[in-house]
Amino acid sequence: MDILRTLGFGRREQIETSLEGARKLVEEEREKSLREIYPECGRICEELREAFGEIRKDCELFEQSKAEVDPELRSAVKGITRKMKENFIARTRAAVELGALPAADYAQLTSFSKGLQETMAKISKINSDNRYIFTIYKEDAERFKGPFERAAGLSEKLKARLEERKEEAETFGKISELIRELGDEKKRIAELDSENAHLGGRLVEKRSGLASSSESAELKRKQEELSKASEEFANVSGRISSSITLLERALRKYGRICDPKDKPERYAEAPIAELLRDGDEYPQLKETLARMEKLIVKGELELKNPEKIREQIGWLLAGNLTPLLKNYKELKEKKGRSENELEPLHRKERERQAMENSAEQLAMKLEKQKKSLEDARAGFGRKKGELVEKFREAVGKELAIRD
Repeated sequence: MDILRTLGFGRREQIETSLEGARKLVEEEREKSLREIYPECGRICEELREAFGEIRKDCELFEQSKAEVDPELRSAVKGITRKMKENFIARTRAAVELGALPAADYAQLTSFSKGLQETMAKISKINSDNRYIFTIYKEDAERFKGPFERAAGLSEKLKARLEERKEEAETFGKISELIRELGDEKKRIAELDSENAHLGGRLVEKRSGLASSSESAELKRKQEELSKASEEFANVSGRISSSITLLERALRKYGRICDPKDKPERYAEAPIAELLRDGDEYPQLKETLARMEKLIVKGELELKNPEKIREQIGWLLAGNLTPLLKNYKELKEKKGRSENELEPLHRKERERQAMENSAEQLAMKLEKQKKSLEDARAGFGRKKGELVEKFREAVGKELAIRD
């Protein structure tokens, strides 16, 4: 660092601008830096136009030429020679169609030079492929030689002149690319900002909805009611079933000797369903049990524990199942009502849980998006610093980007 800058003198000029302003400024500085070569490059391009114009004229003259072909050659060989001449003229004319000359712009000149190199390679290939023709058309070969060589030399001269400033042009190209990348990053940051705001709004809505649809006390109360009703119902069902289960073997034995129409075993197979079909007082079962008891007393129905079976039959004949059956039906209705009342509450709870899951997913997505936004802003800051450094190196001025 020189002594003047150390003492605070000779500070670099600082330019504050937007990204678009920086892009235009870089273009201006690039053209300012490279413009000294444009006049010479323009002259080379004009000379190239003239050289290629001469080649086109030479093609016309070649087309009209009447070189003598050895009369002893067979006619087929003469025909091939004529066809090769026509192909040479057609290919050369196509190769030397340069089109419009480039403007005073390094990128355009570079593109033109690249195309020119390809054209000269094509012309060299044409000449190489057609040496046989020029052994016959010697004067035309000499005429083509001058403008061909001049065009090739001018092409190399233009390429060399552009190569001298290639590194400088590439430096400005990298700066321009950085500005383009910064523009893309700025756009992405804006998109992420907008999306985050949208996600944040949706999350607030979801959480607001959750606050107003929290798990209700009514749901808990109804669940407790159903649990109690289900427990009581199961208890009564078990007592009814067990009262018949004690007689299961006896009913089946009796079924084997009684009138087949009676089917007493049905009470053992589906006790509650058959008792409900009989009614609260279960008269059909009582008649069956009364007949069974008579047979047991007479010893016509052999059982392992006849006294215990008679005791249970007596309990049933006394109508002790009637209150249990009535209670069974009441509890069944109560349980059904609780289940019906719970269904809309369960549906509401499922909706609440779905909303809660959705809110969690939104929160996770928003967190991820926030991280992406942080990374994008950090990347933007790094690229901005890189742009400022490269601009300082290339132009010698300080650049301050407002974006």
